[in-house]
Amino acid sequence: MSSIILIVDDNPELVDGVKLTLEMEGYQVLTALSGAEALEVLGRITPDLILADIMMPEMDGYELYERVHSDPRWVKAPFIFLTAKTSQADIRRGKEMGADDYITKPFDSQDLVSAVRGRLKRMAE
Repeated sequence: MSSIILIVDDNPELVDGVKLTLEMEGYQVLTALSGAEALEVLGRITPDLILADIMMPEMDGYELYERVHSDPRWVKAPFIFLTAKTSQADIRRGKEMGADDYITKPFDSQDLVSAVRGRLKRMAE
């Protein structure tokens, strides 16, 4: 059975590109274009990993991370920020919150796949 990954980003083109990349690696991919939509998806299914942007309208990725990690159903899913916020302060904030990884845009698709694969492998151990 392949792992289920939830991608959360308000840029539909980026979502489509990441979805295609991960599907080509054999993953099942769910998508959400906002934090609120992500919570709706999470209400129906718990993914094995969450990839989320930080800068989104209404609910940013930091708030989404807090909401996910306050619910026992989702707290074990690795959470990777995929964001254009590249300052050291932003990266530090994401890591201090407890994010499993912090990937900055633009990114190499193989780096993304490696990060996803590594987090899922660690969860399976």
